[in-house]
Amino acid sequence: MQFRIPLWEVPTGRRDGIVSLIADPLVNLPSPFADFASLQSLFTRKGLNLIDLVALSGAHTIGANFLRAKCSNPPNSATTVELDPQSSLSFDTRYFNALLQKKGLLVSDAALLTNVGSAQIVNQFQNPIKFFVEFAKSMKKMGAMGVLTGNAGEIRKQCRVVNRRP
Repeated sequence: MQFRIPLWEVPTGRRDGIVSLIADPLVNLPSPFADFASLQSLFTRKGLNLIDLVALSGAHTIGANFLRAKCSNPPNSATTVELDPQSSLSFDTRYFNALLQKKGLLVSDAALLTNVGSAQIVNQFQNPIKFFVEFAKSMKKMGAMGVLTGNAGEIRKQCRVVNRRP
């Protein structure tokens, strides 16, 4: 049975910041070593709930190339480790299946099973329809956080680069 990946409307004309700081992700994204209490605290501070926490963690199903060392010494920067080895090129629910088999790669992934509520959501998100609907809702909520207004930032002509200054 084939399922459609989640889709959601993204507002256009949003103002982007002009400066990016290397420390921003460290403050705004959970550590891969975070325990459940740390994850929940970070998400709550951002106005996100338990469903959002589990749904957005489900993005790990598409893998990531930031895990460059696979227990090699010295580390080999050409080596990548997939967060979801079963289907890292597909947006699906296999991440949740792997978690329930105790095969989560990150400490923060495994932490989702240490809380009764989040473990129940992990179990529910094995259903693609449920996961895709909630993922789209969570992405919309996340996209509404920290929106710049007034003279802050700029509306970019090309999304990847800051507009040229006169």
